[in-house]
Amino acid sequence: MQEARTLDAEPAVQAEMYLTLGGIYRKLGVFAKADSLITLAVARRRVIFGSSNPEVAASLIELGMLRVDQARFDDAEKFIRDGLEMARRTSPPSSAVIVDGSAALGRVLTERGSYDQAIPALTDVVRLRETANAPPADRAASISALADAHFYLGKYEISDSLYRRAMELYRQAFGDRHPLVAEMLSNLGAAQFDRGNYKEAERLERQAIEIEEPFYGHDHFKTAQYLTMLARALAFENRFDEATDLLGQALVIRERVYGKNHPSVASTVNELGNIALQRDRYDEAEAYFRRMIEIYRAAYGEHHYLLGVATSNLGSVLMAKKDYRQAEALYRDAVRRLTETQGPDHFNTAIARIKLGRSLLRQRRFSEAVVESTAGYDALRKMANPAIGFLQNARKDIAATYDTLGQADKAARFKAEFDSTAKASGRK
Repeated sequence: MQEARTLDAEPAVQAEMYLTLGGIYRKLGVFAKADSLITLAVARRRVIFGSSNPEVAASLIELGMLRVDQARFDDAEKFIRDGLEMARRTSPPSSAVIVDGSAALGRVLTERGSYDQAIPALTDVVRLRETANAPPADRAASISALADAHFYLGKYEISDSLYRRAMELYRQAFGDRHPLVAEMLSNLGAAQFDRGNYKEAERLERQAIEIEEPFYGHDHFKTAQYLTMLARALAFENRFDEATDLLGQALVIRERVYGKNHPSVASTVNELGNIALQRDRYDEAEAYFRRMIEIYRAAYGEHHYLLGVATSNLGSVLMAKKDYRQAEALYRDAVRRLTETQGPDHFNTAIARIKLGRSLLRQRRFSEAVVESTAGYDALRKMANPAIGFLQNARKDIAATYDTLGQADKAARFKAEFDSTAKASGRK
């Protein structure tokens, strides 16, 4: 920073140094310093180059990316779109500033849950970088970003393939033990978690931490991300003490880096809520999930899948408290939000419908219950490990419902599936 200030006689070089330093601080998670430096770079470049210049455009795009990290998504999209519009007036379509700006726009659209808009934009970035034979790391970054959008839509086969492609390119560029390789491993672990393969998810997350932590240290926000993902897998293996310890570490890091009201903080809070629920600490779980809802609503508004996940989780607390009508209302709200944002056949939507079916079953509304439970079961079994708890719960609920409705043959099918799955998994 001191060196940059000595360059007053060379304002263009000074602005470049401010931008570079700001980018470094951003990657370190020191967002306040990054903000002041990148904002200063934008202002300097406007004075030097005017209001329509590729250098100014690049600075605006970098500022937009910082706003994504800060979960200030309205500002992020505005800066990135402004930068792109400026770049398109001054640069050819295949120029680095336009391609980088398109990649940045794809990222902010993905973060906002606008996957139908993000995927075409990111696909175009992949094509442009591959056509230009861009460096392996640049191609990997665009492929990984495209994988993210497919992952959030529940298209796991596509996202897995893309993450593996990106990982090979990162290995080609940096070797096997690099933080970007670790990121791809963690992303593959997330997809394994969603499928109910918790041991494999744990293995991949531990591998990611082993690679990443020597680079950034234990107190880095990336480490906190992987600790959260690892803890999530451990919690579903009923290793609650280990998971809680890791989540406590992650929460301290994330609140220090992001503040108390950031989506990354909510992600860790969610896992603490799930463990509290499993341990029958219902008031504690409810407080976690309500905090999660407040954070997501402030960051994303009303239209984002994460708000649906949080609402569904809060419904589970009310189910545990035997407030079945209020749980039903929350599950219906969650199903609506998740259907709108991720689609009717997504992993999250399917789970919410299974939960909704159980709330109706507890109210003895059997005909309604079997519709919801079966719809969730049919969607989830196409993508998840057959022994996943949500599927086993659905089998029990559907069998119980059919028994009550006097349809013993249908009930027998789900009882048999439950027993064979439990036996195969060693859980009977």
